[in-house]
Amino acid sequence: MDIYDEKFVENLFNRMSKTYGTANYLSSFGFTERWRKQCIREIDWNIEIEKGFDLMSGMGETWDLIDKESKQNHQLIGVDISPAMNIKANERINKYHSLEISIREENVLHNDIDSNSSDYIVSTFGLKTFSDEN
Repeated sequence: MDIYDEKFVENLFNRMSKTYGTANYLSSFGFTERWRKQCIREIDWNIEIEKGFDLMSGMGETWDLIDKESKQNHQLIGVDISPAMNIKANERINKYHSLEISIREENVLHNDIDSNSSDYIVSTFGLKTFSDEN
């Protein structure tokens, strides 16, 4: 079994989608929230922002933080390989005031994202699913 195989990763997150948030929170002793906040606070929200990407966006766990920190309306595109995680993310897509959110179901390693097409990119925990080669 190759734990970095695209299908393995997709199936893993599909299976975990029901308990992912709770399991991450408990296994990190609540630090997942702190780490997400730290990531979002690193963005210079004073610049003019039209579009951002949340790579390996999961269930959209950073979107509320982005919505609170952003000082202007803009487009946010979540990209995730897992259909089950995208379904969960889609359930919260209309909760935010400053974000026009869309979701792409694709592997970030093989994607259709144009170079230089965003003002910021976040990826909070997705890198854990990559091998050294990736």
